[in-house]
Amino acid sequence: FVFSRSEYDKSGCKSLKSFARYKKTALESISYNGTDLSFLHITKHTFNDVCFDNADFSGVTLKSCVFNDCSFTNVKMNCATIISSTFKNCNFMDADISASDIYGTIFETTDNTNGMNSTSFNRTIIHSCKFIRQRMTEATFRSAIIDNILFSACNMSDTCFTGAHLDNVKFDANCDLYGSSLLPLCPETG
Repeated sequence: FVFSRSEYDKSGCKSLKSFARYKKTALESISYNGTDLSFLHITKHTFNDVCFDNADFSGVTLKSCVFNDCSFTNVKMNCATIISSTFKNCNFMDADISASDIYGTIFETTDNTNGMNSTSFNRTIIHSCKFIRQRMTEATFRSAIIDNILFSACNMSDTCFTGAHLDNVKFDANCDLYGSSLLPLCPETG
């Protein structure tokens, strides 16, 4: 199934909860701006050019999903579980992904213009993931558990890893870590 904007009401906010019951479906050019999508379980769906800005994804489970050119600006995605999913050319500016579990997921942009500026990954478990060409300036990973991760060609200037546990984490030579903190305390918190 492919659902597009023409199949939705004027606001584009047909219940994603009814959509979530389908497997291997796609949503295209829809807006869920400010929508409560908390505690959904979404498996094997594809989302193309979908706006999730200001949405509440608290407690959501995303498994084997693909997100292309989607926007998650200022999204609340705390306590989420994200497994084997792909986010390509997605914007997570000012997103809160704290206290979440992320496994086997790829976050990739083609030109380093979208990204995760000021995104919070505090107290998040991130395992076997790849962050490729992400702009992650001023992102925070306070007290996160980061294991078996590749950061490739990411702009991570002024990123904070205070209290984070990093194991088998690779920052390739193209990463910009200028001003980032790997110290026990970030300067602004004392």
